[in-house]
Amino acid sequence: MNTRSVRKVVKGKSQTKNRGAELVQRLERFSEELEKAESVSDVFTVRAVRANIEPKSSSAGELKKARNILRMSQGVFAKFVGMSPSTIQDWEQGVNPPAGPVCRLIDEIIHAPTYFRARVRSLVAVSAGGSRTKKKSTFCQ
Repeated sequence: MNTRSVRKVVKGKSQTKNRGAELVQRLERFSEELEKAESVSDVFTVRAVRANIEPKSSSAGELKKARNILRMSQGVFAKFVGMSPSTIQDWEQGVNPPAGPVCRLIDEIIHAPTYFRARVRSLVAVSAGGSRTKKKSTFCQ
């Protein structure tokens, strides 16, 4: 059998196709489908995905940086992440490191500060007397 062609049996009939032409045809289809679809998995079966999305550990300095990006005191940041102020203080002093979802949030705040500043502003309203009051929100409930 010629190494440049492959023999296929389709509905009982033999058919010889050039491997190169078949490969080009499949790659063209792949390219066309990718242009139409939002993601590869919309069109093709994705059997393996490798992603480095585990939350990394956050240091006391990173926590303080995230808190400063949001311009929050330890007490306000504690409310924002659903923890006690003493927990935030312990994290910043290195007594206990933050873990899991809070590390992800810290990393996201550092990498998208504009979004999180706007999000925090949307949670706060100014009353007629000038003092700030919390808006009703579905965020983190």
